[in-house]
Amino acid sequence: MIYDGFPERNAWLEIETTDIVHNLQEIRRILRPGVEFMPVIKCNGYGLGQRMLAKVCVENGSRRLVTALLSEAMDLRASGITVPILVFAYLPPAFAPTVVKNDIIQSVYDEQAAIALSEEAARQGKTAVIHIKLETGLGRVGFAANPESVKTIGRIMALPNLFVEGIYSHFATADGPDLDYAYRQLTVFDDFLTALRRAGLEIPCPHIANSAAVVMMPESHYGLTRGAALPCGAYPSEYVSRDKIHLRFAMSWKGRVGFVKQVPAGYSVGYGCTFTTQRPSVLASLGVGYGDGYLRALSNKGMVLIHGQRARIAGAVCMDQMVVDVTDIPGVCPGDEVVFYGRQGDAQLRVEELAELAGTVHHELFAPLHTRIPRFYLQNGREMEPGKQIPVTSFGRPFPQPQQEGLAAYYGF
Repeated sequence: MIYDGFPERNAWLEIETTDIVHNLQEIRRILRPGVEFMPVIKCNGYGLGQRMLAKVCVENGSRRLVTALLSEAMDLRASGITVPILVFAYLPPAFAPTVVKNDIIQSVYDEQAAIALSEEAARQGKTAVIHIKLETGLGRVGFAANPESVKTIGRIMALPNLFVEGIYSHFATADGPDLDYAYRQLTVFDDFLTALRRAGLEIPCPHIANSAAVVMMPESHYGLTRGAALPCGAYPSEYVSRDKIHLRFAMSWKGRVGFVKQVPAGYSVGYGCTFTTQRPSVLASLGVGYGDGYLRALSNKGMVLIHGQRARIAGAVCMDQMVVDVTDIPGVCPGDEVVFYGRQGDAQLRVEELAELAGTVHHELFAPLHTRIPRFYLQNGREMEPGKQIPVTSFGRPFPQPQQEGLAAYYGF
């Protein structure tokens, strides 16, 4: 399959939407009845494409979503997503008009942000919805878990035109081999919720479980849980049990061989000449590089699948190209299919394996995939027809239809 609109790229992504649906079903299977899962749609849906990932999740029962950035939430609104969207990132008070107008749920780390939202909601004749961020041990942002924060949150909850729907925190080590620190964080979170209740403050939607905790820490499942990796079919780490949840990685990165040549022994390849052939060799050039999101750290380490066999990268990964050694794979020709990760027949190249070679987490292999790579969305292996892609259905608290005028110009959609 070569995308007709970009034939020069000779590379594309295939996203199997039925795998996403399967993963959502698996998540619900391991949650207690009544516990809701919020997909986190960030970094272009971990490379899958945020609009389609959001639509698949909503169409298959997700009642609310999370994004990292306001621009991501606004893009989903512009695409027709109407369910509640929580934004993780800090937003200066200047963004309050956009947040309130488009029914975005803002994370609040300080009292001034809450006051700005309260005042803006009053001007618009609406009620702004927020979630309080609590710092329990990750060391990034949030209210400290102390008596002074209880008082501050009490003042925030008393503000007019403001509804404190949720309070949340984030685990630092739930994907690690030792969960002791994560359980200490959970105790801090529980104790703070108890302190709020003793002060007469009840926040209806606490949440702390991320993807790893959804699988490994059922004690952390409040009414809400969340995660970015699980819907995509990515296990958060090697320590997250494959026996408890059975995920299908929803994306394959494919391409075509661009050029094949025979070279003598002693032939150097790529910037820095970091690879030199030790024998007469056959090299194949591929039109993918770190400008597309393929890690340069995989230079001379990574591999691809061609003819169901592994071909190792020869030399440095360039911005737009790489070279692989196909000497031991007979008959490689221009136009042959390449799999950068995913399946090719009975062979499979897993992102976790490549991440280990690169010395990083496997999320880094698919989260930064560039939008210049065309994406094909499949259902049961067949490409979805344009105009017949999965529709959007609204669930959950009935937000007003967002007002879209001016969004395209403001955000550059």
